[in-house]
Amino acid sequence: MAAVEFVHVDFGGSFSRTVLEDGSAMDLSGATKISLEFFDEPGDPIVAFDSLADAANFDLTDLSDGIVRFLWTPETWEDDEGEELDLIDSGRTRQQHFCRLVVFDAVHEDGWVVPEMFTVEFWR
Repeated sequence: MAAVEFVHVDFGGSFSRTVLEDGSAMDLSGATKISLEFFDEPGDPIVAFDSLADAANFDLTDLSDGIVRFLWTPETWEDDEGEELDLIDSGRTRQQHFCRLVVFDAVHEDGWVVPEMFTVEFWR
């Protein structure tokens, strides 16, 4: 099981994931888009970010080494009206959600879900 990533929603930060194939870093330099999805149950994510619509939230300089880096600021966790996204239940100071990466490329035009999901714990 992958280590838990921590996001402090009131501060900026980043985390990175290395996509592996047969134990080695997978070359993702041919990716046309990468999506990061936070969810609790299989199906639709609670919130998703992608490297095209949310380019400021991604550092993709090391894709040839399989590394995807996600960046955030406090404003990342607000909706279009400036309201905080429902990533931490009211009255709680932290909450965990599953996270998955989806890679889009010429072969996987509809996206390939990276098999290793991980957990992100949001703190306020």
